[in-house]
Amino acid sequence: WGTNMRLYRMGQVSDIEYSNLATTSAYLIRLETLKDANVCISNATSKLRIVQCYDLDDFIHSSSDGQKYETLFHTLQ
Repeated sequence: WGTNMRLYRMGQVSDIEYSNLATTSAYLIRLETLKDANVCISNATSKLRIVQCYDLDDFIHSSSDGQKYETLFHTLQ
């Protein structure tokens, strides 16, 4: 998941039991709901004043907290 952990490890490091995480994952998390959540987060983030600091020469830059991940397709410029 987004934390780069499996559900069992997430249960170990949080106050949410593995069984609750597994049930939520199996029955409530779908591609459609993830896309909807991403849209909500992106829209809210774009309204923050800090976004102006990432607009350099009319090109929006972003950060992935310094981590780099290999992807199948080119994703960032």
